[in-house]
Amino acid sequence: MRGNRKAQNSEPAKEKLHIGIFAGIAVLAFLLTAVFYGIGFFPFQPTHSDGNGYYMYLPAFFVYHDPGMHFLDQLAEDISGFSGTFFPMDTGQVVDKYTMGVAILQLPFFLAADILTKLFRPEAADGFSALYQLGNIASGCFYYFFGSFWSYRLAKKYAGAGKAFAAVLLITFGTGLFHYITMDGSYSHVYTYGMLALFLWLVERHEEEEHTKFKVLGGICFGLVTLIRVTNVVVIFVYLLYRVTSWKSFRERMAKVLRPKRFLPILAGFFPVWLPQLIYWKWAAGSFIVNSYDLPGNIWQEHFNWLQPQIAGVLFLPNRGVFFWCPVVILSCAAFVLCFRRAENFQPGMLVSVILFTYITAAWWAYDGFCGFTNRFFVDLSPIFIFELALFLGWARERRRIWILTIVFLAAALIWTNLFMIEYWHNSTTMFQVTWESIGKVFGWYRKWLSGL
Repeated sequence: MRGNRKAQNSEPAKEKLHIGIFAGIAVLAFLLTAVFYGIGFFPFQPTHSDGNGYYMYLPAFFVYHDPGMHFLDQLAEDISGFSGTFFPMDTGQVVDKYTMGVAILQLPFFLAADILTKLFRPEAADGFSALYQLGNIASGCFYYFFGSFWSYRLAKKYAGAGKAFAAVLLITFGTGLFHYITMDGSYSHVYTYGMLALFLWLVERHEEEEHTKFKVLGGICFGLVTLIRVTNVVVIFVYLLYRVTSWKSFRERMAKVLRPKRFLPILAGFFPVWLPQLIYWKWAAGSFIVNSYDLPGNIWQEHFNWLQPQIAGVLFLPNRGVFFWCPVVILSCAAFVLCFRRAENFQPGMLVSVILFTYITAAWWAYDGFCGFTNRFFVDLSPIFIFELALFLGWARERRRIWILTIVFLAAALIWTNLFMIEYWHNSTTMFQVTWESIGKVFGWYRKWLSGL
C-alpha cells in the first residue's frame, strides 16, 4: 500500500520533470539560435528563404499596411528576392505563394517585437530588424515546446511517461526536428508539429467526451494544420478512422462522423480559420480558390508526378531519404505492425495518414525538399512518429534481447543523424542535391578535423 502510494505520488513529479526538460530544450534552442545568428555562424538572418514567404504577411499587414506587397521592392534582395515566392498578378497585387497559417501562429510574437521596437528603436520598426528576428526565433521554440507537450500527453496515455519522454527526445534529436527549430526555425515544419500534436490529443479527448467545445477546437486546430501546409489534410484520417478495425466498424464510424451534430461544430471551427486566406486570394488573385504553387511567373514549374512517385528516393536513398538520414523513424514505422493492438484507436488512421503523406511527398517534383537538412517534409509528422516510437519502446522493453539491440540501434542512429547536422551547420555540404560523393565529403570533413587534433 505504502509503496503504491509512493509510486502514485512520484508520477506527477516525473511528468513535471519531463515537461520541464522540454521547456529547457526550447530555451536552449532559442539561446543557441540567437547566438549563432548573432555571431554569424549561421550565414543568414533567422527569417530566410521559405521562412520569408510564411512570415511576410505580418510586416505586410502590420508594418507597411500593404497586403498587396508592393513594399517588397523597398527591401533588401536577401529578403524580397527569393525566386518563386511572390508573384505579380493581373489584379495589380503581389501574391505570396505560401498560405498564412504560420503567420497566424507567429502573430503574438511579432506583435510583441513590434511594440518593443517602436518603444525603444522606432527607426528600426521595419519588420525585419533584431527584435523581430528574436521574436521569430522565440515563436519556433515555443511551438516546439507546445508540440512536445501534447505529443507527450498522448503517448504517455498509451505507453507510459518514461517511454513517451524518451520518444520525444529521440525524435527531437534523431530526426530533423531540432534543426527546424534552430537554423531553419522560420520554416513551417515546427508549426505543423505543434498543431498536429494538439489535433491528435483533441481527437482522443473528443472521443472520450463528445463535447461541442472539443469539436470546435478540433476544427480550429485542423484548420491551422491545413492552413500551414494544405497537404497536411491527410491527417484527417486519424479522426475518420478512429477505432476502425473492421469493415463493420468503418461503416459505423462513417455514419457517426457524418451526423450534422458532429461535423457542423467542426466546420464552425474550421471555416473561420480559412476565411482570411480565401478573402486574401479573392482580393489579390481574383479567385477564392488558388493553386498558389502554379501562379504566372513561377519559374520552378512546381507540379506533382502522380504516376511516378519517387518512393525509394523519399525513403531510402542518400538524397534526403528519411530512413537513410533519420534511422530512428524506422522503429516508429515498425510499430504500425508490431504494436498495432497496443493502440487500435489510432493505428489505422495514423498508418493511412503516413502512407498518403509519403505518396504525396514522393510525387512532388521536389520530393527531397529541394534543399535543407534531411527530408524536411517528414518533420511535420513528428507527433505521429513520437506516438509510434513510444509504443515500440514499450514493446521492445518486454523482450530483453530486442531491448539491447534497440538501445544499440538508437545510439548509432542518433550519432549518424547528428554527424550530418553538425557538418551541415558548418559547411552545408548536403544542402542541395545529395549523392554518395556528398556523403563522402561529409565524413572527409570529420577525418580532416580529427587529423588536426
